[in-house]
Amino acid sequence: MLLSFLYVRIAAVIKSARSCHLYGFNQPARHRQKKKSDVHSTEVEQLAEVNKALETLQNFVEKNFEDVGTDLAKESLKIHYGVSESRNIRGVTTAAEEKELQKEGIELLKIPMPVKNKDAN
Repeated sequence: MLLSFLYVRIAAVIKSARSCHLYGFNQPARHRQKKKSDVHSTEVEQLAEVNKALETLQNFVEKNFEDVGTDLAKESLKIHYGVSESRNIRGVTTAAEEKELQKEGIELLKIPMPVKNKDAN
């Protein structure tokens, strides 16, 4: 699966995270001796949990954040300085734009997103 990295404004993620529940990470640790044969299956289970949590996060961001595409840096600055209304946005930036946003005090969260096939309907 091809992945691209999506940037979202951290402030928006933190504010919105209250309604997004990622299951599996807040479970109490089970303290017991594991057999060597259990180690592989445990790793597979943990990887499945991480993949599920990532998928949950991806779906949440896709549904609750406006996709501004390559205008993420410009829109983030507008929101930061009060020119635009505060809202949840997502999109892509160049490395130079990311550094410029950091200098301005705007933090981004980079998450991997599956690349959608434009030919698929």
